[in-house]
Amino acid sequence: MKKLALALTLTSLAACAPSKTIKNEMYASLPSQKQQVTMKSIEEINRLKPQIVPPIRIAVAQPNRRSDWTSEEIREIESWLPELKASGLANDLVVIPRSLQGACSAASDDCMRTAAAQLHAEAVVSIEESAATDKYVNPLSLLDLTIVGLWLAPGHHRDDYVLYEATLLDTNNGYIYGVAHGEGEAKKIRPYAYADSHTGRNEARVAALKSLGKQFSEKAKSYLTRNQSGATVSIGYRRMELDTSRRRPDCRLFR
Repeated sequence: MKKLALALTLTSLAACAPSKTIKNEMYASLPSQKQQVTMKSIEEINRLKPQIVPPIRIAVAQPNRRSDWTSEEIREIESWLPELKASGLANDLVVIPRSLQGACSAASDDCMRTAAAQLHAEAVVSIEESAATDKYVNPLSLLDLTIVGLWLAPGHHRDDYVLYEATLLDTNNGYIYGVAHGEGEAKKIRPYAYADSHTGRNEARVAALKSLGKQFSEKAKSYLTRNQSGATVSIGYRRMELDTSRRRPDCRLFR
């Protein structure tokens, strides 16, 4: 009996530590289009030019997950607008409803751009999500053996992490204005009976959207600064014609 108790104690202590590599794994697990790049596709990318005249209307696409944005997440996204207005990039921000976006394929942004055009938005934000839950215990988990401890002893940790990668695309031709990232986490300690796999997932998602909105606004300012220094912005809202012949290039313009 003493050996069993000692073994359980050692096992509990060994499991009482969060993972140190979980965030790296989340970045690695972001969806990848795995496009075949040819010299022709590079030439097509190089021919794409920025076409917006700020301030513009920006549409935010539904995420690449099974569920749509929740009402709380939509409120957080809409809270980006004041900072985007202050940066001079946007004068309106709208979340694309699932009824317009449909079942968008990860291999193409055509349906997102089509939905954005229907909402008269000059640019669309495509958002990829990666999420993970780190599960571990503390010594109080030993009280689970008393049965009552399953409901009363806070011995189980659930650390939820969410990563968002956002790309700002021109609705008209698919030109990428830049990318931004947002990270969020929520750490909970619960008795075993109340510690499910995603105890803090929703809270982590809202935190990640807050982080994403902040970085998005900061990079919007740097984008406008570059344009004011000589970049060409040639076409505005009224001449918008959807061009679905372009594939989304895999590049990074926010440096």
